[in-house]
Amino acid sequence: MLEENRIIGIDIGGTKISMGILVDGVIVNSIKLKTPAEGTQEEVVQQIIHGIESLPGYEKAVGIGIGAPGLIDEENGVIFSVNNIPSWKEVHLKEYLTDHFKMPVYITNDANCFAIGVKTYGEGQQYRNLVGLSLGTGVGAGIIIDGYLYSGQVACAGEFGGLPYRDFDFETYCSGKFFKQFHNIKGDKAYAAALEGDAQSLAMFEELGHHIGNLIKTMLFVLAPQAVFIGGSVGKSFHLWEKAMWKTVNTFPYKKALEGFVIDQSRMSKMSVIGAAALFHNRYEKDRKSEN
Repeated sequence: MLEENRIIGIDIGGTKISMGILVDGVIVNSIKLKTPAEGTQEEVVQQIIHGIESLPGYEKAVGIGIGAPGLIDEENGVIFSVNNIPSWKEVHLKEYLTDHFKMPVYITNDANCFAIGVKTYGEGQQYRNLVGLSLGTGVGAGIIIDGYLYSGQVACAGEFGGLPYRDFDFETYCSGKFFKQFHNIKGDKAYAAALEGDAQSLAMFEELGHHIGNLIKTMLFVLAPQAVFIGGSVGKSFHLWEKAMWKTVNTFPYKKALEGFVIDQSRMSKMSVIGAAALFHNRYEKDRKSEN
């Protein structure tokens, strides 16, 4: 018998596939598998199927939510490409899994999963309009409007990292690339030094915060969200650049939009799997409402 609150969440990456079963937003079983990156499409799909079938109680799930990097045809469940998996070109993953498991499947990119995870199960539950901003090796964002994910064509809405900024783009200035590009140091080394009180490293994070503040100001101009929640490896250093970020954000000209505006770090663990399950919950609920 199917359980409406039991959902399978899957995060597909170039090196590993993480998945779990969630009941009411809590992971009750989980597994990580190596991605057969040099394998064929079918071999990667079979690895996903094998992983799902190894989760106790998978057959009672109401459906599957999947997050993957790159451009995605959400309606048809086609993943156009995944970094580090050369064979994954136009993979009809939804069709494969729906045929095999006879349950609905929803797919979007990983930044969207982060945002919908924060909205559904995390710090953003009270907000109707928010952005989940993922800052790591790159910059990605998921957009929630009126409580639902807005992903645009091929799930690429929210790709703020590609917007021109200064002499490069926001991704160069707001992700881990910033440290190597402008200071010739790896981000983790700069972070460790900053924690030890190194003045030069602390100044780097202050500079980073200024750039992230300008990125968030751009979001305010375009979306005027109630809140922005930050995740990713760069997000873990939030406390080092929060003050500089706010100093820049507070120069936004429309002060009314800043009243009650929240910027915070998301502290949820295993967000990739939780977010994928939240995607299913969000889309499934929306589709059922539209049918009634």
